[in-house]
Amino acid sequence: GKVTPEIRANMCASFQKVAIECLIDRLGQAIEAYEQAGCRGPKLVVAGGVAANKAIRAALDAKVASYGYTLHAPPLKLCTD
Repeated sequence: GKVTPEIRANMCASFQKVAIECLIDRLGQAIEAYEQAGCRGPKLVVAGGVAANKAIRAALDAKVASYGYTLHAPPLKLCTD
């Protein structure tokens, strides 16, 4: 069958959701390893295309906040690849 714009949009949204879940899982593992190594930093800095994606930015912000960290990213207009 034909891939309609609706199907394409759903596929893209599904891919983004899974990619974000993977990214957030790995971030949690990295923070835990960082802290187990005796380090503690209250900030996570992101830039580029990752920081330009509003869904990724929101998920990162929520994840780091759950560890007591803060997310720092440039304004969206400055985030490019």
